[in-house]
Amino acid sequence: MSTHGRKQILFDIGREAFQKLTGRTDVGYVCPICLGRFPNLQGLSEEHVPPAALGGKVLCLTCQECNSAAGHRIDTHIHREQISQSFMEKTGQTRRATLIKNGHQLNVDVRHDNQGINISILGEHNNPRVVEILQPRDILSGTSLQLRDRVSYSQTKADIGHLKSAYLAAFAKLGYAYILRRELNSVRQQIISPETQELGLLRLEARDGSNIQNDLFLFQSPVRCLGIKMGNVIICLPVDSEGLYEKLQEMRSVGWKETWQIKERCDWPDRFELALDFSGRYRIE
Repeated sequence: MSTHGRKQILFDIGREAFQKLTGRTDVGYVCPICLGRFPNLQGLSEEHVPPAALGGKVLCLTCQECNSAAGHRIDTHIHREQISQSFMEKTGQTRRATLIKNGHQLNVDVRHDNQGINISILGEHNNPRVVEILQPRDILSGTSLQLRDRVSYSQTKADIGHLKSAYLAAFAKLGYAYILRRELNSVRQQIISPETQELGLLRLEARDGSNIQNDLFLFQSPVRCLGIKMGNVIICLPVDSEGLYEKLQEMRSVGWKETWQIKERCDWPDRFELALDFSGRYRIE
């Protein structure tokens, strides 16, 4: 199927879902991020969830402004975060890094193999005086050293990028009936304005040992919320009330003491479902 044909199908599904929810027939497709209205395909683009660089697939449409702005401002930070983290998880990789010791800096190659972490000083890419000062035996002795990855990214923007993917996955699964709830206003605003983190704690680390990469949960306790699992990241989205992220931040500050209880699990959306809009059941029970 052509890109235009696929976009038209997504457009028609979204338009019909919004009509069923609101009774409005004059709106067209509504961008789930900025809530802009589009009477036709012009100005809309396919949205990969998660981003295509992370293996995501097209699940919905967003407006071109939201799509391109997110790609430039936050999605690239998710990709860089994955590159940086994958180095420590997989053996047989070599990465360029900066080694910092006693105020001196060296360009090094860092290789992760079955024997551990190996550091090679790049003589031709360093100040000879610093190479002379920092002999291999000196690097590993005495005061601590620091390795700075050459792949730089903002953790805040990576977290907001994950928030965007989680929000769009919930939209593709549940529809406008969910994302138009008042509690989601602050989530959309955070996605649109990623330069500063306005919400509290955004992500949890998945430690359940599950081989399932992407999943959706309804957590019952210690707080009631949606949990969107993407790899080893879980993003929480509000269900009933505002203040979710402040509660999560407070819980982390005093130490996690409760086990997360899952009330219901549903499959990751493999298509543009908008289940609540088409079922006429506009609440998450």
